[in-house]
Amino acid sequence: MFTFLSLENICLYSVLIVVSYNYQSIFSDEIKRKTPYWFFWLFILFFSLYYTPENGDFWGYLNLYENPLINSHFEDFYLWLIKLIPDNYRLWRCVIWGTAGLLAVFTFKRMKIDSGVATIFFLCFALLNTYYYTRNCLGLYLLYFAISLYITDQKNNIIIKLIILTFLISASYFLHRSMPLYIGLAVLAYFLPVKRWILITILITFPLLSQIFHNYYGQILLSDIWMDHYYSEEGFQTAKEIQFSFWGITNMVIKNIPFIYIIYAASGNMKNDMSVTYKLTKTFFVFFCLIYGLSFFFWGIYVHYRFWASSMMPFTLFLASYYSQNRFNPICRRFIWMMIAYYAIAIFQQLGKS
Repeated sequence: MFTFLSLENICLYSVLIVVSYNYQSIFSDEIKRKTPYWFFWLFILFFSLYYTPENGDFWGYLNLYENPLINSHFEDFYLWLIKLIPDNYRLWRCVIWGTAGLLAVFTFKRMKIDSGVATIFFLCFALLNTYYYTRNCLGLYLLYFAISLYITDQKNNIIIKLIILTFLISASYFLHRSMPLYIGLAVLAYFLPVKRWILITILITFPLLSQIFHNYYGQILLSDIWMDHYYSEEGFQTAKEIQFSFWGITNMVIKNIPFIYIIYAASGNMKNDMSVTYKLTKTFFVFFCLIYGLSFFFWGIYVHYRFWASSMMPFTLFLASYYSQNRFNPICRRFIWMMIAYYAIAIFQQLGKS
């Protein structure tokens, strides 16, 4: 009856409240009001446990949790975790998303990001887009933490650092079947320079390749039985029709203009001083660009959104670091206002569906 008081809507209201509370962290050089990191962790854990939109991954995972050996695409780690902890689905999620949240906190703190800035950017980009539903948040944030630890560690010699890095990355490898791809992109991001022409080439090339290989990769996805839920012939065609409709294209353009803008602006504005801060900002920026560009290789099918949403996690780390160094840069201010407008509309649209 009172749908505006549903648990899902309360979760969305709480995002608006927390973001509003921390706004001074973004728009004021004298930060007087912000939430601490312990609150950041508890909040994203609460949201991941109780924001359960209809037909979302929360319910799909519940079905797999209850029937782990029947056509399950869970990795061995998650099956082992089901056996290890008491029979409680939300407790299982608490361990996975709670650990991922701690790794996110550790990564932000290694990067010396203010908790208010981290909270706003994480909630708007990572949490609402992908973090709350994908189990791969654990593998990805273990990878991000490994990168931040390797770059910021000034105490250990290179051998010790490489051993720790190898151990953490190897652990992340087993946490999702997509991790080999993300690990490869992370290595490339670390060594690839920030050159505007390189990044623009990536953003142009992937959509073109999408059209060339569209039928080829579509058949590969359709041939994988565990992907039938997303890539059945009917679902494949429906997603394609929606994304290539007038409103689908309009939404895509509106959603991506701010990101294209920040990629173009930041790639020509980032100062290469080879400091630890620069290395962190640059690595997560290029990593974001690679995943973001790759998402358009799958334009027209559901996996496009999966990659697009995954790119928001390294984007959050990049933006928090970049913004902290360029708080009063007009580039940052324009981008923030564009994204505030977009996500305010997106949240109220979601509230209207509930």
